[in-house]
Amino acid sequence: MIGVLFATAALAFLSFQRSENISPSLKALRELRSDIRWADHSVGAADFDGDGRRDQAVLGHSQNRVFVGIVYSFGRKPEILEFAVSGVCRPRFAANLRS
Repeated sequence: MIGVLFATAALAFLSFQRSENISPSLKALRELRSDIRWADHSVGAADFDGDGRRDQAVLGHSQNRVFVGIVYSFGRKPEILEFAVSGVCRPRFAANLRS
């Protein structure tokens, strides 16, 4: 639970640095949840688990949900955080993920 809270806070407050090697993270998340549309341009890197290594986070979406996939740099399985999106936010958010 602490890892999930930390990751959520880090996504909200950290400015991501673009990662040059994003394909392994996207591949891992797509294998884990192929039903989610992962936004290639949304990959960011930060140390989400406090081990001193850069992990990667990727935004994704489905019809009425937003996801944050976290791929750790070493020794842990990827995690996917899921959030409901409703009302007028849904089309606007999905459009922003595609750009």
